[in-house]
Amino acid sequence: MKDSWAPRLENAEGPKYKAIADAIARDIANATLPEGTRLPPQRILAWKLGVTIGTITRAYQEAERRELVSGEVGRGTFVLRADQRLSTRNAPIQAIKGDWWSQESAPPGDDLDDIDALVDASVSIPPPGLQEASLRAGFEALSQKANYRGLLSYRPEGVEERAREAAVQWFARRDVHVDPDDVMLVAGAHFGLFAALSSITRQGGRIATERLCYSRLKNLAQMLGFALVPIDMDDDGVKPDHLDHILKTQSIDAVILVPTLQNPTTITSSMERRVAIAGVLERHGTPLIEDDIYGLLPENAPPPISTLIPDLSILVTSISKTVGAGFRVGYLVSGAQFRDRLRQTIRTSILMVSPLNLEIASEWIFDGTAERILLDTRSRMKERRAILEAELPDAEYDMDEGALHAWLHLPDPWRSSQFVAAAKERDISLTPAHAFTLDRSETPFAVRLCVGFPRTAERLRHGLRILGPLLKEGPADNSLV
Repeated sequence: MKDSWAPRLENAEGPKYKAIADAIARDIANATLPEGTRLPPQRILAWKLGVTIGTITRAYQEAERRELVSGEVGRGTFVLRADQRLSTRNAPIQAIKGDWWSQESAPPGDDLDDIDALVDASVSIPPPGLQEASLRAGFEALSQKANYRGLLSYRPEGVEERAREAAVQWFARRDVHVDPDDVMLVAGAHFGLFAALSSITRQGGRIATERLCYSRLKNLAQMLGFALVPIDMDDDGVKPDHLDHILKTQSIDAVILVPTLQNPTTITSSMERRVAIAGVLERHGTPLIEDDIYGLLPENAPPPISTLIPDLSILVTSISKTVGAGFRVGYLVSGAQFRDRLRQTIRTSILMVSPLNLEIASEWIFDGTAERILLDTRSRMKERRAILEAELPDAEYDMDEGALHAWLHLPDPWRSSQFVAAAKERDISLTPAHAFTLDRSETPFAVRLCVGFPRTAERLRHGLRILGPLLKEGPADNSLV
């Protein structure tokens, strides 16, 4: 093992991880790193070079992409033989793997102290704020409870009951007033959607949804075996007249909508539009699955459509976008006709939500911690929005109040996939429009730009200062447009 190997970076230009990958290539060529040599562990090389482990991870990944080295689980990273390099030319790129718990195996993106690290603007979650300190305090308080060991058992006494009471309080903030016994606990809103869809749809059935929709809904449709039918949209959400036409002319099992901060457009439908949609659904007797995961981010969003047709709806929410994505705690309420099937689906699929997560989430709702985190998130997102407006003053984008991302419209001749690829070359990760479209011929010239996920405001500002000139620059090869 060449633990002593370390490149000289004093005069290197560009990102450090690329300079390290160039040094690996150079030293392989001059036999300083012979075939079969094991490169230094990432921690050791990071310490020697005075960079973060994330930078070394990305350097080794880049060297593997160039077919210079190969990472082997539990053994390390090795220089490939010449014949191995040729044999892997068409192989898919694999990230360097490590033990699940090691820092080396963590994603390399968004290191706080590394200007060369990836600016990840592809994940729609709030910026960090009060969560970490609150979690520490929450664990300390939990350890003082006499019955905390019971949280390791199946359905510890009182935990689910408290969680339902907390859910009632959380729903009430959205003008949704329910009985605790009617609340179902789910492992996040995504699982809540899975439970709702698998409970009320048929194999081979059809679900109507926004023409631009939550990207993972397409994965659920494929897994559960139903088709997605696109509903036309305008600046106020789905069009009631087109929804009415679909329900008249097609056999539709249910409609699934995100009326508040719709993903990806960020549209929050007006109360007038919600009333119109509810009227169409009620007239046809078609169930509504409503995803209200972003409902509390705007300060004054209209109440969910489900409040207008409670007997015909399934309302799903969670604390992922407001309090903490990793909790995987969500809440679901529905009309009486759906409850037995939903409860059976939840019991059969996950049995229960983690009692530990439920207990902390419930305590945070009861003691006001969740409220403080929500208000802090709103404040931080106003700051992030101001940075976006300052750094991209000429850009066109949609970003309704409270949104965690912007729907960035691309100037001609940019196309979505081109722009995402060009941004990635500059170490910025975005989500292309086709991830959200149901009809390939209708893909808009836009990308989703998440301004909440970069871990600091400065990292966001750094990324936007790269994207601004790129928007004006245009693709390198216009013949591909």
